[in-house]
Amino acid sequence: MTLCHRLLDVDKWANAEEGPRYFDLISCLNLLDRCDRPITLLQQIRNKLNPDTGILILAVVLPFNQYVESGSKYNQPSEKIQIKGRLFEEQVSSMITTVFIPNGFDVLRWTRLPYLCEGDLDQAFYWLNDALFVLKVANSCDS
Repeated sequence: MTLCHRLLDVDKWANAEEGPRYFDLISCLNLLDRCDRPITLLQQIRNKLNPDTGILILAVVLPFNQYVESGSKYNQPSEKIQIKGRLFEEQVSSMITTVFIPNGFDVLRWTRLPYLCEGDLDQAFYWLNDALFVLKVANSCDS
């Protein structure tokens, strides 16, 4: 079996002019809380995944806190995601029911992982909790 992979520019992978190219795997790691339009990003990913075999690997830091560093006013995203719950597991459940399912994804698996991120003047690094999801495009009969 020959495996082929291709990396595409961040601004061109979802370009409609390139036709209905489908991908077998897309990863979206720790982006939803840092991009201006996270719901639009999820819809673009769904539209580009192979509807039969495509997989999305998505990681998100919980507790969820949206903060956009550039391209938005006052560091707030254009599209807000409302996650409910205080506990990690409650936020995972909320992410599934209010974000993934309404945007056409089924959750195959999820897990909790440590995530180390760059620190600031007060601390060299931060230890955060990441939720890692393995998703597939929902069957249109199921959604």
